[in-house]
Amino acid sequence: MSVRQDKLKAKVFVRYENHFDLVWRRCWKKNYRHLGLLYRSYADVEEALISRCLELADKQGAAFQLEQALSLREYLARHPDKLPLFKKLHKEKRFALLGAGEAIIDTNMCSGETMARNYVSGTRYAIKLFGEAAKFANHSDGFGSSAQFPQIVRGCGMTGIDRLSYSRPDAPYWRGLDGSTVFTGFVKPGKIFLSDHCYYEPCLPCRGVGSIKKTKCADCEGTGLRISQGVYPKRDWIEELEQPFGQYVIRSEEMLPDEKLVELVKKKNRDGKIQYMWGTAENMFPLWEESLAKADDPSVEISSRVENNPIQTGTLVSRIRIKQAARRAEAAFFAAEKISAIANFAKGGSSYAETDKTWLNLPILFFHDAITGTHNDPASEELLEIAEKTVSESGKISLKAARKLIPGASDIDDEFSGGTIAVFNPLGFEADIPVEMQTDDTSFEVSDKAGRRMPVFRQPSEREPMAREFSPVGAGYYVKRNEKEPSVLGFVAGSVPALSFKTFNVRKTKGRSSGREIKEDNGSFEIGDYRIKWDTHGVTSVYSSRKKAELLELKKGRAGYLMLEDDVGDPWGTRDFGRKRTDCQKMQTFHSAKETDDKFEIVFSGNFENSTFGREIDPSVFGLEWIQKVIVTRNLPWVEFRYDLFWQAVNRRIRIVFPSKSKEDRGLYSIPYGVLWRDRYEMAENALWSPNGDWPSLFYTASSPAGKNPGMAVINTGTPSARIEDGAIMYSVLRSPGFGHCLLRYAQDYPMPTSEIRDGGHHLFRFGLMPFDGDIPEIQKAGEILNSGAPVFGCPGKTKDEPSPFSVSEPGVFVESVKTAYQGGIALRVVEMEGRGRTLEIAVPERTKKVLLTNMLEEPLREVLLTGSKIKLEIKPFQIVTLVLQSNKGNL
Repeated sequence: MSVRQDKLKAKVFVRYENHFDLVWRRCWKKNYRHLGLLYRSYADVEEALISRCLELADKQGAAFQLEQALSLREYLARHPDKLPLFKKLHKEKRFALLGAGEAIIDTNMCSGETMARNYVSGTRYAIKLFGEAAKFANHSDGFGSSAQFPQIVRGCGMTGIDRLSYSRPDAPYWRGLDGSTVFTGFVKPGKIFLSDHCYYEPCLPCRGVGSIKKTKCADCEGTGLRISQGVYPKRDWIEELEQPFGQYVIRSEEMLPDEKLVELVKKKNRDGKIQYMWGTAENMFPLWEESLAKADDPSVEISSRVENNPIQTGTLVSRIRIKQAARRAEAAFFAAEKISAIANFAKGGSSYAETDKTWLNLPILFFHDAITGTHNDPASEELLEIAEKTVSESGKISLKAARKLIPGASDIDDEFSGGTIAVFNPLGFEADIPVEMQTDDTSFEVSDKAGRRMPVFRQPSEREPMAREFSPVGAGYYVKRNEKEPSVLGFVAGSVPALSFKTFNVRKTKGRSSGREIKEDNGSFEIGDYRIKWDTHGVTSVYSSRKKAELLELKKGRAGYLMLEDDVGDPWGTRDFGRKRTDCQKMQTFHSAKETDDKFEIVFSGNFENSTFGREIDPSVFGLEWIQKVIVTRNLPWVEFRYDLFWQAVNRRIRIVFPSKSKEDRGLYSIPYGVLWRDRYEMAENALWSPNGDWPSLFYTASSPAGKNPGMAVINTGTPSARIEDGAIMYSVLRSPGFGHCLLRYAQDYPMPTSEIRDGGHHLFRFGLMPFDGDIPEIQKAGEILNSGAPVFGCPGKTKDEPSPFSVSEPGVFVESVKTAYQGGIALRVVEMEGRGRTLEIAVPERTKKVLLTNMLEEPLREVLLTGSKIKLEIKPFQIVTLVLQSNKGNL
């Protein structure tokens, strides 16, 4: 097929194509006004474009394709009558839904299950509509790609990934972390004409509304878009083709399709050597079929990289609130889904559709231009609202499911004054879980049913030095404030079984537990596993009694100190080689320390002294004040570092630094459904797509053990941008890009609100520091606990603690997902996290009558032998296994 047949005309397939963003220069579903004009949402813009493409396909024989299921879902929600036409065009290969899943999400900062489910859900949606899905995945414009991406794609029945952007494999085949291989070297003879980048401003006559005095606007045809801006490129036709067929693509991001192209194609066919036909990329499949089929051939050329990162790493930090909010939403949803699935399996009831609507918020929150922070201000506001809505909806799902398992379960309101509560552990292992809930202004004791007292780490009577939103913080502000703090009961829920409930008794105590105040600015304390020392400016020693080792290298700095760094750039990344750093240790001073039975807490406050107005030492920093709290709680495996930080700055970055005993730059980084050892790298260029110093780190970063000294692991809670220098773990938590270059470059005349890219105002950051001696399961568990979002419910009357419905025999293997199976029963996602193959024994609920090993789509591969309530399973290094459990012996 590689040589043209002279007697036959070569075929060129013509199509319209758009790269649809869900969030970037516009909101997803919200319109916004700016400078007197109405800017339409992406959902509106996509509706106009898809309608035009459909009309051209239906009436003139044209072809087009979409990348993401969410674009099609939203269109069909507005136009359900168009589904038969889509099906007809798909059958004729004049419409295709590509394999991008629900959305082209970021694959570095979401959990492994969000990454997997995105492709599972989108693939199943295509099968539901058209009877088949794309034969390979699509990752157009994604900012780097995870080492577990190939395995997830293969688990969805696809053997290739097309359009890996920016950082690409350096060979035709890419082998992921577990050994799964995909084809990426797609050859596409022909021509692509890209309108780079057409972004419609609002129509001027109707101001973007789409109508004038209730009459459809003639200028914009009711779209609200200034469609006169759509200027199609000058096109060269293909005169020679070495392959028997190729493609001719007119591509843009927002531009309406060129209606004249249909007649131009007809005219060209009358006098050309090439036969132009309308068709999607599906018609090109024979060119790649053999290469895709060779994905498991050991002789193929494999890329030298297991992942295609880093890329544009400013995106790991920009608009940090979005990353934190998305992480919270994700944790809340998956906890709710697990309760729902377990309740359905135990008591019967609803299907997966009960949670599906809320799930579809996650691909929007983790869309590549959303989670990466490269969007405008109205879009950011919409995303934060979606995240809040997801948490709220997840809470309702959790409560409804909990009531099936605990009759009368209720929400706990801020007037809670004691009683019995139930804590649900959403993790696949027994855990001590820190939980917090609002209460009335009372002190409490907490115990389990056996009478064992639980550590109470935050009494309602304690006053937190928290700043109000967008208000400066610091020692002086803290001392002067008189506001009443929200009353919060925090305690460690001990030994909660995996994926199950445990109940606790909460009762009022007489008086208030004030604890012991310490005023000395040089001191030490020991509680639980840790001995901490401090001086005037911060923590000088973190000693682990369990490991019998000092974790901190004081010569490199105090634990968790702030560093201010020059960072000239835009939300995508740093654009300047000058990276001057300012050590802020001496700007921080001791404020107070307090000891209670179960917790020790030290408070420091800091202020970036920048002289007077108009004579600033650093005129790019308008305000930087913070409170650092160092907290050790009995029964928790980490030392918590909590920061209330206020800043206003431009072209600066803030890092929080944890110096370890290690002297290596190499470290362990958490990734979706796995871990990777990575070396340090440096910024080598200042191009838009250049790497600039940090790696994505999902839950934690750990330095290497140094001889007899353990390394240090630092768990993050939504701040996934990390770097290791000479053993010092440096988390980037804030950036303040001075210019929205990435948003403005392609549409200089498009006015856009972007001032909030600098993330000014108040922020809260939390980290957990603990030793790391090579025990990956230990820090993986800690990372999942600190990010678990465990739900808490009120329980009327007597309740019964339930044992875990699941257990796994190997500590390095985790049950990461529990959901209602698509065809009934319950589905588990089990993941090997250490890089070591082994044989597992998994205990399943007694009601289980049948266990099936399936692919990620939950299509059966084989039945697994069930002995009593246990199964045995071989698992490979970093393998993701999907199991479906049924409570009857029927087939799926």
